[in-house]
Amino acid sequence: MAELSFDKQAKADCYKIDRYKRLVCTVYVNGTDVGLAQLDAGLAWWYRKYANEQPSLERLTYEMAETKAFVDRIGLWSDPHPVPPWNSDASSEH
Repeated sequence: MAELSFDKQAKADCYKIDRYKRLVCTVYVNGTDVGLAQLDAGLAWWYRKYANEQPSLERLTYEMAETKAFVDRIGLWSDPHPVPPWNSDASSEH
C-alpha cells in the first residue's frame, strides 16, 4: 500500500456525509481505487452494513475483491479466525 500511495497525490470522490459529519469517499491514486487495492491484497474488510450506500458498480467490485481474497486466503484471510474490527467483543478474546 505504501508503494501505491505514499507521497503521491490522491483524489477523493466523496458521495456522502456520515452521521458524524465526515465525508465518505472513494480515494484514488493515479487512477487506482485505494480501498479496492486494499481488498484485493486482503488488507481490509468490506463493511457490508453500509454496502447499500456505495455506488452499485463499486459495491459489486468491492464484494468480488473481498471474496477473491477470502477464497485465496491472502492477507487477513490467511488467519483461520480473522476478527472484524467492528466486532469489539471478539477482538478482546484474541
